[in-house]
Amino acid sequence: MDRFTDQPLAANSARRLPVFLRESAMETSHVSSCGNHDHLALIYDSQEEQFDIVIPFLRMGLERQEKVVYIVDEASAKPAVKAAMERYGIDVESATASGALAIITKHDAYLKNGDFDPDWMIGFLSEAVEATKKEGFRGVRASGEMTWALGPSGKANGRLIEYECKLNSFFPGYDMSGMCQYNRKRFRPETLMHVIHTHPLLIFKGQMCENPYYLPPEIVQGEADGMDDRVRQLLESMTETERLRSQLIAETETLRRSQKLAAAGRMVATIAHEISDPLTAVTNLCYLLGEENLSPEGRGYVETMANELERVSQIAKQSLGFYRIDALAAQVDIRRVIKEATGLFARQAKANGTSIEVHHQGPGITFGFQAELCRVFANLIANSLEAGASRILIRTAEGRDWRRPWRRGVRITIGDDGPGVPATIGDKVFEPFFTTKEEKGNGLGLWVSKGIVQKHEGLISMRTSTRKGRSGTVISILLPA
Repeated sequence: MDRFTDQPLAANSARRLPVFLRESAMETSHVSSCGNHDHLALIYDSQEEQFDIVIPFLRMGLERQEKVVYIVDEASAKPAVKAAMERYGIDVESATASGALAIITKHDAYLKNGDFDPDWMIGFLSEAVEATKKEGFRGVRASGEMTWALGPSGKANGRLIEYECKLNSFFPGYDMSGMCQYNRKRFRPETLMHVIHTHPLLIFKGQMCENPYYLPPEIVQGEADGMDDRVRQLLESMTETERLRSQLIAETETLRRSQKLAAAGRMVATIAHEISDPLTAVTNLCYLLGEENLSPEGRGYVETMANELERVSQIAKQSLGFYRIDALAAQVDIRRVIKEATGLFARQAKANGTSIEVHHQGPGITFGFQAELCRVFANLIANSLEAGASRILIRTAEGRDWRRPWRRGVRITIGDDGPGVPATIGDKVFEPFFTTKEEKGNGLGLWVSKGIVQKHEGLISMRTSTRKGRSGTVISILLPA
């Protein structure tokens, strides 16, 4: 098995996953990319929101060959946790048997020594890290449900915040990361306020952010006689935050102006690409018409038409006018759009000996511009045909944005068995003017397609392989419902 790096597993990586991790269609979220030494707090409202953040965070630890520990409040919660892990492609039984995964209760951790003692718990964690390092793991990635700290009246354990402060001193020195889970419906606001002050990183509503309200442990736990220093540090932090905010506003305005200046250049490239196919078709018809037995007068008309077509082509490439779409956005049936796109290439696919298979699961409804989405699928099918694929497989199904799990939509995958894209250029395929087709291509098809998908607030990504006998490319698109 390959040793894992500190970077998330790339979508087009040829490295094999551990046997207890199945292939998954999920995109790596920025939450799951957290590494050693990070101390996070997840504040959630529902179990679905909870698992959609915690499980990808833990799965990434398994991919990195870290020891993963999940601490549940009660043993009765284990089945739900295991089911969620299975949904995210984790073979819980195999991962547990290998020692890479442990699902334990509060009585195995926080309350193992009887009453909760932050110093004992910190010692317990440090010993666990050292033990797992000796077993060959790169570190420990843990997440615990913090409801164990609630008493019968709903009041949190008096030493909970002391423990959170001490974790901020513990994590920098040990190969461990931790996510503390707080149910917003069960913890009192005053407790959550302390939680916010004691975590450098916060996750709420699926969004992770560097916490501007984080306070160093020495401030949170400071004594009364150190109040002057605490006030000074808070004021300095406030002024630094305001300075950074003002700097961000200025840089955003500069970027906005730069984008306006670049819009004309992008528009020229887009127009040239979009009308190139119909212009080529008309030019070919003009050529064929010129081969007919025409009168001298008719031949003169054809020559004039050819010259004017060439002039139109040059004007399109040099135009700096503004581009506006008059069509209104509407509900779009992705199944119908794909049928239209595949129909455009039915004759070419038959001539090439390429089979195009389409499988739909679910209704596949989104909101947007049907013609533009058809252009996206047509571009992708054309790329597969031009790559020499013998089989193109298109699938649609319900999907979700794993970086913002509450956003659901339609996932479309277009895969082929072509030669694939070399790893050295895989990151460039969505850049404008980058092409592998030499004189046949202008390098705008995927760039335009990505722009259309992003305009529809969707996501597009690529997985590819050049391995002999297993080569191919899969484009994955998620369009919001």
